[in-house]
Amino acid sequence: MRATGRGIIVFIKKTVVNPRRVGTMLPVYGYIAIAALITAIIFIIVLFMRYKNNNKKPNMLAIISISLVLVSSTYLFLQAKDNKNRDEITNMIHSKGGKVISIESTDKGSTPFVNFDSHKARRKDDYYIVKYSLNSEMKTAWFKGDNALYRNPPTPISNKWIFE
Repeated sequence: MRATGRGIIVFIKKTVVNPRRVGTMLPVYGYIAIAALITAIIFIIVLFMRYKNNNKKPNMLAIISISLVLVSSTYLFLQAKDNKNRDEITNMIHSKGGKVISIESTDKGSTPFVNFDSHKARRKDDYYIVKYSLNSEMKTAWFKGDNALYRNPPTPISNKWIFE
């Protein structure tokens, strides 16, 4: 599609979704949060080693600042992981020709993944109940998101999805 306005030409590409590669990356702010978290942890270690060697009391402003960085970067990382899972869910439903109605986070016991062994569906993974419409029919699917940032090879679709 091509749209023009005020002399500026904007091209819009149609993106084709490959279901095997859907949702393999975190949003950029997730990687920034991980970098900030690692930097803050290293800074804390260096700070306490320095004060331990000098027998001085640590600066409270530094401790509060580092704590704020740790809390905010952890929050951003968890948000990025949730957004990654929700994007993967939306892309998969759209690739099947459906429309997402709702995505609800749940625990393993409320899903059919409860019958899977602990290697395929761990208790600490993220689980979602997805309600969607396909051909004017309401359907339900269950999705299991990995907590891993990187997995090689990626988790197979059959271990992540259960469709009604």
